Amino acid sequence: MFFFASGYAKLTEDEALLALLLGWPAMAQTPVVQAVGWAEVALAGVLALSPAAGPRGGPAARAAAAILMLNTVAMSGYYLTRLDPGLTATNLVLTGLGAGILIGHGRTPFGRRSRGFDGKAS
Repeated sequence: MFFFASGYAKLTEDEALLALLLGWPAMAQTPVVQAVGWAEVALAGVLALSPAAGPRGGPAARAAAAILMLNTVAMSGYYLTRLDPGLTATNLVLTGLGAGILIGHGRTPFGRRSRGFDGKAS
């Protein structure tokens, strides 16, 4: 749900407000901010709809989670350089949630089986 809201805000909110809240939209052109917004909404949609697709939804959910994790790791680095602990922590938590989706689906994006706490492949 976070990425639905985040993407929707990037698509609909005033750029001055986004620049105030996030910082990076002040340095980016409007189409770039909107492209990030559309990507977040689309990837959140994939994650939300993947259970309805049954077993075929797993690879799409893992790919969407991996892409969103890359986004949050990059943004954590950006906010760390700006010395913004709140947004850095928020993005690191989102990265952890994405990792949970990857682990929960039992496979990594590269096709290897993950191991549970007991050391057995799940």
